[in-house]
Amino acid sequence: MSDDQMSLRDSGDTCPFEFYDAVRSKGDLVWDEGLGAWIAPAYSVTRQVYIAEDLFVRASPAEVSGERYVRILGPGHTASLAGKERADLRKWWLSLFKASTLQEWRETIAPDVVESVIDSFAPAGRVEIASQYADPLAIRMIAAILGLPWRDDGWMRELQRPLDTLEEYRGAIHLTPNLSTSDRALAATYQVDEILGPFIAQARAGAASPIMNRIWADEQFLRWDEDARLGLLRTFFGAGRDSTRTSLVNSFYLIFNTRGLSERLRTGGPAVIATFVEESLRLWGTTQFRTRIAAEDTELVGVPVARGQRVVAMNSAANRDPKHFSCPAEIDFDRPNPRQHLAFGVGAGACVGSSFARFELTEGITRLLARLPDIRPDAQAKPPQPHGLMFRMMSPVHACFTPERQEAL
Repeated sequence: MSDDQMSLRDSGDTCPFEFYDAVRSKGDLVWDEGLGAWIAPAYSVTRQVYIAEDLFVRASPAEVSGERYVRILGPGHTASLAGKERADLRKWWLSLFKASTLQEWRETIAPDVVESVIDSFAPAGRVEIASQYADPLAIRMIAAILGLPWRDDGWMRELQRPLDTLEEYRGAIHLTPNLSTSDRALAATYQVDEILGPFIAQARAGAASPIMNRIWADEQFLRWDEDARLGLLRTFFGAGRDSTRTSLVNSFYLIFNTRGLSERLRTGGPAVIATFVEESLRLWGTTQFRTRIAAEDTELVGVPVARGQRVVAMNSAANRDPKHFSCPAEIDFDRPNPRQHLAFGVGAGACVGSSFARFELTEGITRLLARLPDIRPDAQAKPPQPHGLMFRMMSPVHACFTPERQEAL
């Protein structure tokens, strides 16, 4: 396929960076014929698109999926709201993830969740990071903060099945409308609600966990109907599980493929881990791109963009833009302002769960390296390959280590 025929839509399940470089060679804003949209590989343009929220707007759930399937992406999501309602919901999300709360979870919830996941494979001497560590950690951490039975393996597997269906849908719908999986994804929303049903009933009575109770008790939600509140509850898993799992797997891909990095992270202390988390998010971030729609005729870097045209803000390309980052493909522990990447977006629409994601990544990396100090790539196993489009993950990431001895009963 020639460069002129290359399309973001066709770049799934590949290492994307050659494609991004090819796009960047054509300019800071390039028309993608196969996608029917502008794509922005430059840091400056992607950042401008995010900040100019009134000019480059998010599509509503109904515009993305169609009215029949609106329940999959909303209601209860910030993208389905506008004005003061949206601002108030953002404040609500941010109030959940205050520094003091995260510190409390670091001392109470994180040790139990992370160590219990490691317990499940530590005696084996081998682990596949995506399926056996990152995914169960991400979904169980969310279940734990919601007061759900995260220790119940059977219950968690039951919940995971419809969540997997919803993840597959969300990863493709923004570039591929009218998915054949739409009906299956819609059914999955009702399956999640049914599984959570007993805890939702407790929340209505104010007898569930503090966060669950707030969804049914906080004043700002009193005018919300039941479907909107259920959508808000599902958003914890939709927004928090997929991206964190992807980032954690990609972090270990970097750790296992960068000489000396594992030892530096194990011995360098919290500051080194914190910087690595930011560099990992920059290099293999949570989300490859976000799509916005021009609200009126405008220009970007001198290129006319018509009202209604889509502009794809390429986070992953922007985060490796050599015009903004020196040595953009390298981990740099001395990089000035390591949080300037766009993995979480920027401005008023930046990810409201970014502090929680950083918390999970820090705990997941720190505890696994400390618990299994000789963990390393499994040379006998299948090497990782890129998978996905919007959420792009290197997998499987097989590792081996000295097995932990099981205590005799």
